[in-house]
Amino acid sequence: MGQERGGYKAQYRPYSRSGSQECSDMRIVCDTNCLISGVLWTGAPARILKRVVAGSDALFTSQTLLHELARVLEYARVSKVSKVRGLRSADLLRCVVISSTLGVRKPLLAVAIVTDPEGDKMLACTVSVVADAIVSGDGHLLDLATFGGIPVLTRWHS
Repeated sequence: MGQERGGYKAQYRPYSRSGSQECSDMRIVCDTNCLISGVLWTGAPARILKRVVAGSDALFTSQTLLHELARVLEYARVSKVSKVRGLRSADLLRCVVISSTLGVRKPLLAVAIVTDPEGDKMLACTVSVVADAIVSGDGHLLDLATFGGIPVLTRWHS
């Protein structure tokens, strides 16, 4: 049985990483900045990732979003903080890969954010995996408020 979300129909809904009957509270897609903040610092993004690691929420991503994360992890300011904390970019990327489920990103039917193609890639992943929420600090995404019936939440409200 599928679920209708903003013109998109998903073929599944319950999700359990372990395969048990228990389902995660929320299916989320986080933007790159939220993931990096969650791994490197304390605060709301770190609490989001702790819920994911504990199995309370399910984190979804796509190959495209992982490529963006790998690229941003190499930025000088991110690398500097990682090194101070004794972490390598590859370890941070591995942490996200292990903690998430890879969804197949289906293209959007139309461009949603003309000024931010990276945001559209995140929206495509969100719709493809029938997420319950998008977690982001990106103004382009937050301006949408919802997309296909899926709320866009700031990382501080998650």
